[in-house]
Amino acid sequence: METAADHGTVVLSGSAPGTAEIGLQVELLRRELTIVGNYETGLLEPHPYWRWTRRRNRRATFRLIASGQLKVDHLLTHIVSPARAQEMYRMIAAGGSDWLTVTFAWD
Repeated sequence: METAADHGTVVLSGSAPGTAEIGLQVELLRRELTIVGNYETGLLEPHPYWRWTRRRNRRATFRLIASGQLKVDHLLTHIVSPARAQEMYRMIAAGGSDWLTVTFAWD
């Protein structure tokens, strides 16, 4: 919430465990923030109020990538041969900040 702009929207997505404590007056009300939560339910079939399904989301994402409107190249930090899989899995298991996405080039 600290990084949201005044009058901004904070989106909590996925399945964050536990509870959170916030200062209602200073953190939320004075900054006039909106908090929205979402969870991946109901994405298998379209709904009159939410027409997006996993399949439609995937198609839209691939269309945006293909058109160049959604840039993802900077997210691919390692594109390697499958022969390096063991090395990559060790790197991932070790944690660290020297990788973001590992993709195997199967050609």
